[in-house]
Amino acid sequence: MIRLLMLLMLSAAVPAAVQAGAGRTSLDFLKINASPRSLAMGETGAGLADDAMSAMYLNPAGIARLRHPEASFSYNLWYEGISLQHFSYAHPTRTMGSFGFSGTVLQVKKFDGYDNSGARVGEVAATDFVVKPVYARRLFGPSEDQRHGLFLGAAAKFAREELDEFRANAVMADAGLLYVRGLGSGVLGFGGSAMSVGRGPAFGAERDKPATTYQAGLSYGLHLFGDPFVVAADVKMPVYDEFSYAAGLEYGVKRILFIRGGFVSHQSLGDGWRVGLGIKAKFLQLDYAVSEYGKMGLGHLMGVSFRFGEPIEVTPHRTPAQDKALLLIRRAKQMAKETRFYEAALSLNEALTLDPNNKEALQLLRETRDALERQR
Repeated sequence: MIRLLMLLMLSAAVPAAVQAGAGRTSLDFLKINASPRSLAMGETGAGLADDAMSAMYLNPAGIARLRHPEASFSYNLWYEGISLQHFSYAHPTRTMGSFGFSGTVLQVKKFDGYDNSGARVGEVAATDFVVKPVYARRLFGPSEDQRHGLFLGAAAKFAREELDEFRANAVMADAGLLYVRGLGSGVLGFGGSAMSVGRGPAFGAERDKPATTYQAGLSYGLHLFGDPFVVAADVKMPVYDEFSYAAGLEYGVKRILFIRGGFVSHQSLGDGWRVGLGIKAKFLQLDYAVSEYGKMGLGHLMGVSFRFGEPIEVTPHRTPAQDKALLLIRRAKQMAKETRFYEAALSLNEALTLDPNNKEALQLLRETRDALERQR
């Protein structure tokens, strides 16, 4: 009975937006967006996810697109004294994909607790947190551009709810796919993710359902007036809540100042407009987003990201045909050194049949034809 009273008091301390779907799901803090960039773009990014923090929240496949190790931290000052801190780190490697880790803590201001007779028993503390390791890699794509192709990512998730002396744990998983390719003068991205899939925490004999959410998104980026411009749209499908639709955009002035805006609708955590700014230096980025939650007021999210080290050049993924084309190119180079230009041209033509977009073969074929002309 005491525990029930404490839970009721916690429900009063946490706004209705967080407790939407009460009795149906737990760990709803996992739905709170911890990425200032994504939040400012209307909480979109399942089809973009090209920074560590957005990927951790929206689509784990996104960390496979990173070219620098990246560490990020954000602080979310919500309404009614609720705060959320998030840390993420992603480390791409040359041949083994990308590894990451993130941790998130939700804290609620202490509130009064009462026993079953109604007597005050002091202040009650409530904290939720989650930690997760992440792995992602590129499955295939063009060898000349490692940021394009099909990417796959997955994460294990350990979460805990703490209410005074009571503890409840949950083990879940995230998974995502992301496909990126050039289209026209820009880049198209499409992605989908399943977040917080598994078993919810158990208080005593009863186990709650996790706040599982499926999400799909599109993005398109290009250069507008010489500066990067991105538009994105997402649909979120919570298992125990209604669909949510979102759209957002980002414009980078001189690649230094990034202006963002967006809108999300039909979301239990609060729908409405989101806006924000980002300032990017060489390896440092500062981000800020503000969200309106109707009568609840405004939420403020601040973040900082660091990129360090040399860019990681991932070993290109090659098909058997591309491997054979490379052998033919090496053979043609040796033939050219021996002035056997006609045979070298035949070898290069065969290589281009196997790999039509091989720039090295095209260049060598031009040089070989020039050499044949000089021989005549």
